Amino acid sequence: MIKRYLKSLDYSLIIAITLLCTIGAVMVYSASSIVAVMRYKSANLPSDYFFQEQVNAMILGAFMFLLFSMLPYQIFRKRLFFIANIVISIGLLLLVMLMGEEANGAKSWLRIGGFKFQPAEFIKIGVIIFLAALYGRNQTIINRFWKGIVPPFMYVLVIFVLINMQPDLGTSLLILGTACAMVFASGIDLKKIVTIALMVGIPVGTFLYFAYDKILSPHQLNRFKVTSNPFDYAQDTGYQLVHGFISITRGGFFGVGLGESTQKYGHLPEPHTDFIMAIIAEELGFIGVSVILLGLAFVVFRGLMIARKCPDAFGSLLAIGISSMVAIQTTVNIGGLTGLMPLTGVPLPFISYGGTSIVLLFISMGILMNIHRFSKARLAKKVNKNSPLEVVK
Repeated sequence: MIKRYLKSLDYSLIIAITLLCTIGAVMVYSASSIVAVMRYKSANLPSDYFFQEQVNAMILGAFMFLLFSMLPYQIFRKRLFFIANIVISIGLLLLVMLMGEEANGAKSWLRIGGFKFQPAEFIKIGVIIFLAALYGRNQTIINRFWKGIVPPFMYVLVIFVLINMQPDLGTSLLILGTACAMVFASGIDLKKIVTIALMVGIPVGTFLYFAYDKILSPHQLNRFKVTSNPFDYAQDTGYQLVHGFISITRGGFFGVGLGESTQKYGHLPEPHTDFIMAIIAEELGFIGVSVILLGLAFVVFRGLMIARKCPDAFGSLLAIGISSMVAIQTTVNIGGLTGLMPLTGVPLPFISYGGTSIVLLFISMGILMNIHRFSKARLAKKVNKNSPLEVVK
């Protein structure tokens, strides 16, 4: 059984994930050691505190990867899980509003017993499973307004609003983007997508244009202002982005050397989380950044190839959703770092510090691996069935 399991794995995907996590752990230590000592003097944290937390999350994540790579992904399509997914997702977000803990201006953390986590992170995969189950169970409902369009729209809208109320605009937009990618890949009529986009987009866009200052918090508004010209706000709201630019410029092609960053000495407020790529650019240069981006691109590519080879619509959509999530999250993080998009606090997959994010990514990769294993087994069975020996029998 173990031999059969090991033989069915996609080792190219495992190597890419391992490489990214190893670089991530090293860079979390490099970027956070000063933060742990300087910022948390009263707590007396050791310099490797965040590194140890990240490694512990990776160990838990590796266990979850093994579990979900062996657990048949078809179980997520069952009606009981489908209903439980909706109830638990919305229930957790309501619970965050009632008894969540605040950090960095957002009430997005929930503590249950000794565990502290961000429910919004796990809801990313929940939305992916919901949409894959809805469209994968019955392809005939895709273009039916009340069955194939309204239910997913209402569910995603409720999730989007509840997460944005924390406020966590980055995660809510990430979920929205992933949902759009899955709807597009589901086979829905493009004319209907355009029609719905115009029907919803025009009134919503008009409303946002005139009422954006009432919907967005002052903190979120400042992030939009900073994006247009961060140097005008270099001493306040644009401080982090400007010092991110300095890190990138200072690193050049080869970087200044591992551990030699100067911007992590209090200039970048969160160098080990959403701005870790700035430290990587400074210490490892263009070469280091390229290795990470190529690794992430390979994970997305393998996910799409797994989706393409999957024999059933549910598994294919599941793989597309996971791949889209990684791709969009990477784009949003790099876009914020380079000033092409507003800063959202979205972590860089497999690299940024964050226990909940790492565990969620390992679960997602485990599901992706399970889809690969199932597809490979089905293909082998089909080949054996059509072999000359089988025909003679």
